[in-house]
Amino acid sequence: MPRKDGYVLCAGTQGKPQTREIPIILLTAVGEAVPSTRYSHADGMATEADEYIPKPIDTESLWAAVTGLL
Repeated sequence: MPRKDGYVLCAGTQGKPQTREIPIILLTAVGEAVPSTRYSHADGMATEADEYIPKPIDTESLWAAVTGLL
């Protein structure tokens, strides 16, 4: 997302009554394997996202997360 990331998205939606019930799944290309980044599974879950999935994406895990949230 240009000029935004999942952290900003969650902060902007989870704090508002009209959008806080929308499920959010964060997908990231940088995970625990990139030590120079601020992104991690723990930080992603701390954003109050409903799920945090690192890439490459396992389609079965993604489908399970989506159907579980619906």
